[in-house]
Amino acid sequence: MAEADGGEDAKAPLSPPIPSGKDTAWFDVSSLLHRASHDLRNDELITGDDFNLFAAMSALEVILFFFRRVEDLS
Repeated sequence: MAEADGGEDAKAPLSPPIPSGKDTAWFDVSSLLHRASHDLRNDELITGDDFNLFAAMSALEVILFFFRRVEDLS
């Protein structure tokens, strides 16, 4: 992936750490996804094993609803 940007690793801003639970471990993968995105075509998507398109689209609908409400209140 580093070849796509001239051999240098892309630097993404660090997010605040997410607390891990008993059976989970959370890691900030922003930098990895940023580098990988340079290798993607317009019709490609990065997903995980448990990716659910319906859940992802539902989340986008909730976000859009929220932003529309905020705009209406302005």
